[in-house]
Amino acid sequence: MNEACKSKFQEYQQQLGKVLITYYRPSRPPVTSYDSKGYPQSFGKSQPRGVIVSFIRNGEVYFGHSLCKKKEDEYDRYLGLNIAIERARPISEVLNKLKSSDEKAIPQSLVETLSHAVGRSERAFRTDLSGFTS
Repeated sequence: MNEACKSKFQEYQQQLGKVLITYYRPSRPPVTSYDSKGYPQSFGKSQPRGVIVSFIRNGEVYFGHSLCKKKEDEYDRYLGLNIAIERARPISEVLNKLKSSDEKAIPQSLVETLSHAVGRSERAFRTDLSGFTS
């Protein structure tokens, strides 16, 4: 299934051009090792649990998200990316739903990651999304 998801994502990438990917990692793992003086030597990264994608379609910035269930699912990178691209909506629609407290707009745990993705999209796509900050 992963190869099918990977090829589908590559098709999306060819159609859309630049796709910005921002992963959601809920928390950092504990320190993995210490040096001789007791200082943390390596922190590592926690496994991603979700993703937010952004891209430009018809001159408008689109955002989509995917989040796997906490303990039931193991995160699959390409499946998550494909789901996020398929769910993508224009930024104005996504943030209007957030402001109206629509629970289906975006999971609450991804809101901070979304604001980070909006900033990245402004820089990468050279657009002004300041009117859309939540």
